[in-house]
Amino acid sequence: MLFKNGYRITQVFGNNPDYYKQFGFAGHEGLDLVPSTPGDTTIYCIEDGEVLRDIDDPKSGAYGIHVVVWNKQNQRAWWYCHLSSNETSIGQQMKAGQKIGVMGDTGNTNGAHLHLNLRPTDANKNILDPNNGYKGFV
Repeated sequence: MLFKNGYRITQVFGNNPDYYKQFGFAGHEGLDLVPSTPGDTTIYCIEDGEVLRDIDDPKSGAYGIHVVVWNKQNQRAWWYCHLSSNETSIGQQMKAGQKIGVMGDTGNTNGAHLHLNLRPTDANKNILDPNNGYKGFV
């Protein structure tokens, strides 16, 4: 569950290759999502994991305020980006369904949404395919 009442996708993975070329990507490296219900802006963790990154600076590069949660068992890192705020800290253990933060429009964005990235890793948190044209995101 990302949003309590579901979501719709506003931009798919791989979209707009000409635009994303400036960032070194072959196209859009994630999914852009907005809630199905207006005002439903709380973001929930997809699966259990450890917070690897907790960036609270709204001007922090392309992703603004964002959180990365790594699931050891499935060896994947979920990136929750463009948040207006988050309620996490590095090293925190998250449970699926636990609140991560609130959707926003921080970083490089044209409006409030959740930009969600997924990056497969090995057991040591290393990116599996960093040269796939999407810096390891799938």
